[in-house]
Formats: sequence, C-alpha cells, structure tokens
Amino acid sequence: MATSAAWEELPDIALISIYSKLSDANKLNAACTCKNWQRIFSTPKLWRYRRVVFNTQNAETTADRETKFIDQFGHCLYKLSLNFGQPNFKNCMAISKAGDLFMQRISLRNDIHIRELDLEALHMEQYWHFILSRNRLVGALCRMVRRQRFLHTVYMAGSRMRLIDGCRLLEALTKGATGSTIETIFMEDFFETTISPYRNPRFVKAMSRFLSIKHLHINYRYLNAVVLRNMSNRLGHSLENISLILDGDVRGNEIRGEVWREFASKCPMAEVGIYLCTTILRGNDMRTPFVDGMPISNIYLTSWSRNDETEHRLGLLLRHIAVHYKHKLGNCIVYDELYMLELKYMSCLKKGTRK
Repeated sequence: MATSAAWEELPDIALISIYSKLSDANKLNAACTCKNWQRIFSTPKLWRYRRVVFNTQNAETTADRETKFIDQFGHCLYKLSLNFGQPNFKNCMAISKAGDLFMQRISLRNDIHIRELDLEALHMEQYWHFILSRNRLVGALCRMVRRQRFLHTVYMAGSRMRLIDGCRLLEALTKGATGSTIETIFMEDFFETTISPYRNPRFVKAMSRFLSIKHLHINYRYLNAVVLRNMSNRLGHSLENISLILDGDVRGNEIRGEVWREFASKCPMAEVGIYLCTTILRGNDMRTPFVDGMPISNIYLTSWSRNDETEHRLGLLLRHIAVHYKHKLGNCIVYDELYMLELKYMSCLKKGTRK
C-alpha cells in the first residue's frame, strides 16, 4: 500500500512547480515555512519572467516594489513585460517618473541579461500627449535597451509612437550589442496611424543596422524598395520570415516585382506572409501589393463585415490572388468571423486557377 510522502520530502521540481503558481506575497509566506522552502524561494527559474504594470493609482509604490525585485532577483530575469496603463493629465508625470526609476535601476546593473522585452501596446498616440512625460519615458526605454547584450525578441506592436520617438528606440536597439543579437521584432502599428516612416532617412538607416533578424512583423506601409534592399543586403543569411500587415490604402507605395525578386534571391530562406482584414477593402483596391515575384508563403484574410462594395472588392482580390499565386493556394487562408466561407469566394479561386 502506497504511503503519502511528508511535505519536507517533496522533490525540488515539485516545490518549484508549486511556487510558480503563487503570487509574490504567497511565495514569501511559503518561504517562511522551513529552510528547504526558503532555499527554493531563491531558485532563478521562479524569477525568469516579470510583468510590471504602472497603473494610474500607485505608480510610485509599483516602482519601489519592482526596484527591490531588481536588486534581489534582477540577475535571474529573462523576460520583462512593461505596461504603462492609460495615463491622463493628472498622473502622466507620476507614471513616467516611476517607469524611469525602474528602468534606470535595470540600466545600472551589469548582471541583468533580458532576452525578451514586451512593451504592452503603449498606444502613445492615444494616451501620451504630454511632451515632458513622453520624452522621459522614451529616453528611459532607450537607455535600458542600449545596456542589454542578449536581447533576442522585442514586442513593440501597438506602440503608436511619433516618428522621432520610434526612430530613437530603433536606433537604441541597433547601437548597442542588441543590433547583432535581436532575432525577432514585432512592430505592427509601431508608429502613429498617419505616418509613412519609409520617407524618413533615420528610419531607413535604423532598419538597415540590424544584423541577425530572423522574424520581422511589420506594416506593409513601413516598407519601400530602399528599406527592403537594405534589409536583404544585411540579413541575407538570417531572415526567415516577414509578416506584412495590410492596414489601409497603399497606392503610391507599392513595391515592384523586380524588387521582390531581388529580395528573394538575396534572402533565399525568407518567406512572406500577408495579413489583412476585409474592412480595409471598403474604398481601397488591395490588389496592387500582390505582384509577381513576391515570395508569398501565406495569405491570411479575415472578414468582419459584409456589404455590397466589400463583397465585390473581396471577390476581385481573391481572383487576383488565385491568378498570381495559384501554385500556393493551399496556404491561402480565408478566415471569416461571422459566416462560413461562401461558395462564390471558392468559385473565384477555382476560376482563377483555371486561368
């Protein structure tokens, strides 16, 4: 008959699993149980990931608590997720100062080796209209990332930064050791909605400095022939995937087929995925980005709404895709949130294949 094991006889792996389910306060309470449990409390695996939220109520308290964490367990930290809430005129100064204090503490430590940095949808276009607070926050982010030497993944999607602030952060990512260590960048909606960053020399230069990117998630309207050529010259042996978000009218910024063919020859491992929602088809002809020579591997098309114009343009788009990429139609995914895929869309694909 099996006998139950005493708590003090639990193996370390079981205790670590239990600790990982607890909050910081409960971990501390558990550590007071005995010397063995106190030893487990200091296991680096428990402190690899940290999510820090500077909310509108007690940003200073959060900064004080998290700087103490950095002092004690900063050397264990691998992934850091930062959330700066939804500041307003009354608390933006407090949030930016708290964030600056926390990131400054990280910058002063030489034994902190962050591998993944997640900026949780900063939405600066919507919330950070306060110049001094915004500049303090962006400056602190730049100083922190410049100090990192092992950063390989950066999530910046939804940041909605001004052009100058976004370029500052990209330059900071490339000036230090991170320029040759970053492998994955998520920068969908990284800039404000109305910005076309490819027109700015700072952005073009910053994007050409990355040396080891494998996976890039970016808006189509951030790219042009120059940016794509610079990237292919630098990343020919490393780039594996580009995920392009089509989020509006791109007429006047289409990348020609010969540019894509040159890109495909210099980056033979690279595949291109296209993501778009049918809501942007209203008033826009989205066929122009899909040119011959584009090394497309996947097309994800999501339908959220229905009206006559959208259905007409969607049919034209699917027929265009079928004609130009019929040899890869198996990877064309049409995902409909409201309805099952209609037969007329499938007939468009079949009709295009026969052509």
